[in-house]
Amino acid sequence: MKQKFHLAAIVGIALAAAVVFALHGVDASAAASFDLAGLSAAGLAFGGMTWQPAQLDPYQGSLTGGGRIVNTVPNGYRYHMLRIRYVSTLAGGTAQTVDSTVMSAELSRIDLKVGTKVQRTYTGETLIMLLKFVGGTIQNNFLEIPFYEYDRNTVNGSEALAWGTDDLPNPAVRIETTIAASKYPTVFEVHAERDDANLPLGAIVKIKETTFNVSAAGDFTYNPDYSSGDKLRRLHIKDSGQISAVLVKANNREEVYVTSAVNTQRLKQATPAFVPQTNWFHLVFDVDHGVFSNLDTVRMGKDGTARLLANLAMKFTFGASGNYTVVEEWIGQRD
Repeated sequence: MKQKFHLAAIVGIALAAAVVFALHGVDASAAASFDLAGLSAAGLAFGGMTWQPAQLDPYQGSLTGGGRIVNTVPNGYRYHMLRIRYVSTLAGGTAQTVDSTVMSAELSRIDLKVGTKVQRTYTGETLIMLLKFVGGTIQNNFLEIPFYEYDRNTVNGSEALAWGTDDLPNPAVRIETTIAASKYPTVFEVHAERDDANLPLGAIVKIKETTFNVSAAGDFTYNPDYSSGDKLRRLHIKDSGQISAVLVKANNREEVYVTSAVNTQRLKQATPAFVPQTNWFHLVFDVDHGVFSNLDTVRMGKDGTARLLANLAMKFTFGASGNYTVVEEWIGQRD
């Protein structure tokens, strides 16, 4: 994926710093001054910290025939991304090009856990879709799991959701990858981009993937689970072009109505532009790329009390029945 660094004039940097540290539960008054000099593609200097590559503990065992691979992520660092290096062959050891199609087929599930709780779930296919949607490019043999937000309009916004691990037991974070049966991987490595910032794990992006069945063409209401009070930022449905419109209501009040054609146009007109993926419908609440531009599931009442939504309903108009995959992106504290 291309790394995009936005060097806007640094006006109000103290306020931006306060936002970042507030998301991570850190008192900004105690934070060291930010040093953005030397920002480059070779290394992101942020708060005096530079990205440093590291390889996580290698998997020990046979990779032949599929199965689950577990890699641990040491605490004490702030993580900007994890990078998977994957090489496999055809049956009999014949070499093959491990491109997006192969990785989609062979990486059948990727779980990112804190303790025993899954914070993100991908398949190879959905991870590739999410990377391309924000303008990423996929290189053969490599997939990235980003915590740094490439599509944000400021450096501070991009870093706001990086994963600090200072408050976690060691090791608390694991990446568990399932290789499809009857596949023949020869290399599976997980590398990290990290720095030495001493930050706790604050607000993070959580990703959930599931399927639902639409029994007939027409309107279908999807009800995401928002019981944790997290903020919904994006929802992606593999619809093969079957969704023509969506109506979102919260507490029975209309929040969003958009047709497929208008939705595609608004995504392409965003700055930076999103890249709608073939056969996917993308419902985006942070079209301005703002860290706080999400659908809130907790609202302030007239009495000044914050309450969870009484209901949240998304009515999609489908052109055909079938089973559909949905990928939800939420922002909140870890589960």
